[in-house]
This record gives sequence, structure tokens and C-alpha cells, in this order.
Amino acid sequence: MVNTSYASQLEKLLPEEGSNFEEYTDAENIEKDEDGVWNESKYSYRNASFKRKAHMFFRMNWCRPIVYSLTAIFLFFFFVPGLTHKIPHHQPVYSDIRLPKTVVPIAYRLDFSTSLENVSFNGKAEIDVEVKERTNFVVIHSHKLSLSKIKITNGKKKWKAKSIKYNEKNQYAILKFNTVLKPETNYTLSMQYSGKLSDDMSGYYLSKYGDNDNPSYLATTQFESTSARKAFPCFDEPEFKATFQLNMTVDAGLTALSNMNVVDIETINNSEKKKYIFANSTRMSTYLVAFIVSNFKSLSLNDKGIDISVYTRPEQIESAEYALEVAQRF
Repeated sequence: MVNTSYASQLEKLLPEEGSNFEEYTDAENIEKDEDGVWNESKYSYRNASFKRKAHMFFRMNWCRPIVYSLTAIFLFFFFVPGLTHKIPHHQPVYSDIRLPKTVVPIAYRLDFSTSLENVSFNGKAEIDVEVKERTNFVVIHSHKLSLSKIKITNGKKKWKAKSIKYNEKNQYAILKFNTVLKPETNYTLSMQYSGKLSDDMSGYYLSKYGDNDNPSYLATTQFESTSARKAFPCFDEPEFKATFQLNMTVDAGLTALSNMNVVDIETINNSEKKKYIFANSTRMSTYLVAFIVSNFKSLSLNDKGIDISVYTRPEQIESAEYALEVAQRF
């Protein structure tokens, strides 16, 4: 059976009556069958050049959808990815709610200076860290703090932070460096920080006591469960345990307390301020760190080499004697 639609297409290729048949470019591929119907010559197709065969192939209606589909697929897989690759994707380096475990803390050295008068504090943090996996950034908690002079050191080598990006939702800062931190290597991350004493009884906050007409103030901490990040930059998750060594600089007439005992009190040159230097702590989570700056007075004694002290408001110092006596029994 002859395909009439195909035959009609071949008819259109034929020259009109009386014209020069040989001048028609496609005529060499067309011939009449026994019924007088024009068809494509199989012989001429087989003996045609590759260019001619390709031209004849693409002239066939049934092959065009296939060619178009293959062309579209080729463009999609080879051309489009090249375009999308050139489009910058401003994705954050890190965005999970939990800190990565590529860098973990070993020891903190915190140098605080607190001003009750200005309801503010500032300090310097040095954090010894261990790198677990190759990385060029460190993620550390910081909430409502201003961070500056950030660098990381390894021996005599040091690198300043290339960029600092804050994730307000997850309350951390992403510190990116121009070097790759090597696994199983210890570094020291250092920075300066400052902030305001809060008024919501969390983090490092200002507390009021005494008469309403003549109140007294103190600065104290409440870090459980995730508020240490409001006082100093840290890896503020319970599993990131480390040691803590604190220094607390306070104004004249004030006292500083912390988890550990005082090993020294330094006088600041040309100032009435004092710096309380505390012993290094055992390994613990950030929410267990505690300190206080106040005008409290104290009574102390030494029992079998152990210092015991009781602190109280100045007007209650006489009552501290009984408390000290009871404490000695334990």
C-alpha cells in the first residue's frame, strides 16, 4: 500500500510539466513506480553522498520531532548547567541549628571588665581548640555581643578572620579564615567582645536589691541552659566541655566571685580598679560557669588547708559568723 501523504509530499518536489528535470536538485532521488506514482529512489539514496543523505533524512517529517527532542535534551544537560554554574548562589557557609563538630574547645581564658555604673562589660577571650576535620571556618555562639580583633593562631602563625557572618536565629557567628585548619591540630582562637548587662535575669545581667529609695546593684550570671553566649563567645552546648580560667576587673569597692578560688588580686596601674584572678576550673559545660560582681563583704577561715568563705551584703556581715561556723562542720 502506498502512503498517499508521503507521495503527495514527493509530488510537490517534482518540476512542473515542460521544465528541466535535471535542474531540480532533488529530482535524482525520485522515480515513478509501476502505478505511475512518484517515490523516493532507494538506489539513489544508497549511492548519494553523506551530505545528501543527511539532507534527505532531515527533510522527512517523521524525524523532525525526534531531532527537536534530542536537541532539547542536549541543551538541557550541557548548556543549561553551564549557565546555572555561573549564577552565584549566596548560600550561608553553615546554617544548622547545632554547632558543627569540626572544631571543639579545650580551654577558655576569659578576661572580663565590668562596669555597674555603665551597665556594660567587655573582655578578651582566648579559646584553645582542636580541629577534628579540615575546615576554613569556625562557628561559635555569640548573642547580643560585639566581636572584634578576631584571629586564630598556631604557634607563631596567625590568621585574621576574613569575614564574620551572624546568624541571629541560631545565635552564632561564622568566622571564616584565609587558611585551612588541619585535623588533629590545636589552635588558639582569640577575640575581643563587649555587651550590655541584661535586665531579663539571663546571661550576664544587672540585679537590684535593698531599699527601693536607695537600691544597690550587682552583676551576676544565669547561663543555664543556653545563655552563656550572652556573656562571652563560646561553644554553648553541653557536650562541648572545656576548662575555664577567669579574670575579673572591677571598680573600686567591688568584689568578684566565680566558680573557683581567687589565686591573686592585681592592682591596675593608675586606677583604683582591681583584677581578680581565679584558678583554672575542671572540665565542664558553659552553662556551669558563674561569676558575680558586687559590694558584698566576706568572712573567711582555713580548715585543714581548705579556705572557707561566706559572702553577704555589708549590713548583714555579722550574721555571716554563724553561717561560717555551720559551713566548717561540713
